[in-house]
Amino acid sequence: MTLESSQVAVATLNPAKAFGSSAFGPLQYRVRSNGATGDWQPLATLVRLPALKDIKCPATAELACKLSGTNLFLIDSVSSDLQFTHPVQVPDGFLGSALPVPHLVDGTLFVKLRDDPSVINPTTLTAEQLPASPADLARSAARQPGLVTDNNDKKAIIDSGANPSANCSTQNTPALQPPPQPTQPQPN
Repeated sequence: MTLESSQVAVATLNPAKAFGSSAFGPLQYRVRSNGATGDWQPLATLVRLPALKDIKCPATAELACKLSGTNLFLIDSVSSDLQFTHPVQVPDGFLGSALPVPHLVDGTLFVKLRDDPSVINPTTLTAEQLPASPADLARSAARQPGLVTDNNDKKAIIDSGANPSANCSTQNTPALQPPPQPTQPQPN
């Protein structure tokens, strides 16, 4: 502690050195002057920090990104928005080095730490965009509307898995017919 003036003292604290790397929780202080001791006052909340290494996101928005790092068990939850409308909860006792997280919005991932989940911490990470794999493309095509063309290059949009006659917007396109089914040879 160093006296700046007769009114101000400056104290420096290295929490890891003073308490060890596992210390967390509220820090308080009180003043003692001329034999009188004041009340405890809140100073700050000491939290342990995970080390966030990188985030990799597939090209398909329906699939989660992968956040890698160490001490991820110190994270309570993550979200792609400040309101935590769709948070990803980190399970108690999680010892892994990667977590599935939502796609980043404007490069920001919002984190609540286990030691103080009332505070929302924005983190800025540069997401590595992964190329779409054939399996990702197939999964995405099954979930997205498909573009169907006929032999005359006229187009119709059909929702995947829906009844074509009920959900079809056409532009001078004849009615779509299901593909012919292969016939089985009949036994003699």
